[in-house]
Amino acid sequence: MKWFILIGLSLTFSLHAEEKEIIWGESLNPYKQRIGTWPTENTEFSQDETETEISEKLRRIPGIQARGDLSSGSPLWSLRGSGANGRVLGLFDGISLNLSDGFGPNSLLLPREIVESMELIKGPSSLFYGSDSMGGAFNFVPKRFKESRVKIEKGSFGQESALAVSPFSQGDKHHFQVSGLYDFIKGDFPYRNDRLSKSGTREFNNRTTHRLTFLGRHDHEIGAISEDLIFAKEGGSSPGSLTFPDVNDYNNDAALASVQIAPRFSSQLLGHFRASHALYETDTKTRTTGSQFITKSNKTTGTAQLSHSFSEHDSLTYFVDYNIDQYRSSALGDKVFTNSQAEGGVIYRGPIFADWTIQPGLRFVPNDSKFVPALGLFQEIPKGNVWLSYSEGFRKPTLAQKFASTSYLEGNPDLKPETSRQTEIGFEKEHNEYLTYGVTVYQIFYDQLISTESRLGKTTYVNIDSARAFGGDFFAAIKYDEWNGRLALSYLKTEDQNKNPLTMSPENQLTFSIGRSLGPVKVDIVDTYWTAYYDKDFVTGRYISLGPWNTVDILLASYGLNPWTISAGVLNMFDTPREFTLDYPEPQRRYYLSLARDF
Repeated sequence: MKWFILIGLSLTFSLHAEEKEIIWGESLNPYKQRIGTWPTENTEFSQDETETEISEKLRRIPGIQARGDLSSGSPLWSLRGSGANGRVLGLFDGISLNLSDGFGPNSLLLPREIVESMELIKGPSSLFYGSDSMGGAFNFVPKRFKESRVKIEKGSFGQESALAVSPFSQGDKHHFQVSGLYDFIKGDFPYRNDRLSKSGTREFNNRTTHRLTFLGRHDHEIGAISEDLIFAKEGGSSPGSLTFPDVNDYNNDAALASVQIAPRFSSQLLGHFRASHALYETDTKTRTTGSQFITKSNKTTGTAQLSHSFSEHDSLTYFVDYNIDQYRSSALGDKVFTNSQAEGGVIYRGPIFADWTIQPGLRFVPNDSKFVPALGLFQEIPKGNVWLSYSEGFRKPTLAQKFASTSYLEGNPDLKPETSRQTEIGFEKEHNEYLTYGVTVYQIFYDQLISTESRLGKTTYVNIDSARAFGGDFFAAIKYDEWNGRLALSYLKTEDQNKNPLTMSPENQLTFSIGRSLGPVKVDIVDTYWTAYYDKDFVTGRYISLGPWNTVDILLASYGLNPWTISAGVLNMFDTPREFTLDYPEPQRRYYLSLARDF
């Protein structure tokens, strides 16, 4: 029934949408001006890719470690050995999705169903984004639809979903769109765990998601205005780990609102002013004990920025970021913890000699009396770029880590931020019209990492750990006639102060993909390989090897049936068992089939 409601809404909206060319001009994302020429990776997403495919696609990028949407466990995303969820920043349309709970990017507030591309910075990037980006940052960019779209999908494990998107346009300067998603998955999937010599079915793994997203943009001669609104609700169950199976039933609600004004004061002076608020509430009940936990996270952010362009390659950007975090949990005495902080910085970008550009920057964090610097040197070469950079990152302790006080947990108000330092050198070159390739080598040091210890019968948090990572990435992309291929390799060596490897950090990752258009049908075959990686057993304190594994995906999409698009796929075709977090198996072979129509 919900499918038909969404389809009806889309058909109704499409009658009033004007199909006119949308001219967007400059991006309204203020981080674009801050990042400047800093190395970023851009990944395109087809609107015919499923949410499951997007999770798999992230895993194929060198240096990214990510688990799936049904496996649970932690972390969700890791970059170059960063490990914990909160050490990587996730953004949607330039808006932070990391809330005050410290669990990293909130996936319920990420409308993957309308994501068009992803901008990625690997390694510390706190100069640009502030806290939570000590390991890197993902910015998911939404698609601005010109036509209404309806899409339905069926997949493995009882998965079914419906998406409706409707745009409204007024001339070429104003655009507004609304999208609605209904997604359900029963989630019971077969698994095999060779490490534990266990197999069976992961039950009580169902999930239902509803999400409504509004995007608006208005371009004027003197500037632009944009609005983002997201309302989402999710309910279901999770089965716990294989060793400690304990079914939890949950209901989650989330909302996000953001308004940005980007005035153009002159041809050389551009402003960005953004205010946003995000909230997330979860209600979880454990079946075995009947215990119930309610948590509420709120994050309010404000940004003021001025960018002065002296020439095409010479600019100066000043910015102030203000954040207010609130966190409340029934497990921590139902107290409300609050923290606010204003940070400011300056970034310069300009030429120095022989096609080289220098980009120094400095962020000041007054609450910690800390400066966060970064420095990059970039050279344009024929059909390519060379760079050398140094950057630092930090992650503030969560409110619970600082102020919790219960019978079993005691916060530590003297906790210092976790920090990171990275040095990177790399190049990327378009060799000819058929071949593009690139190499990156880096070293990262992590300090003041937060861990736990027991004091007087209570668990508390302390800054005791340090670690380092050394690695490199290589890619080669080939395009010839109707063929395209890509080879991506990464090497990552990590160790903490006790010479133990960091969580979910495979020493080698390899992805090889090849695709070809066969008339109206596009076929892609993707092979992904990880060597062994490790997770810590907190009962025994031992590090357990997970992997290695190798998977093959086959993806098909038909684009020659306008206005219809049919896509299908088999993920993990050879049914390879995988485990990214100890005792949390991944789904194995999965199928999907989707049908979309544009109006």
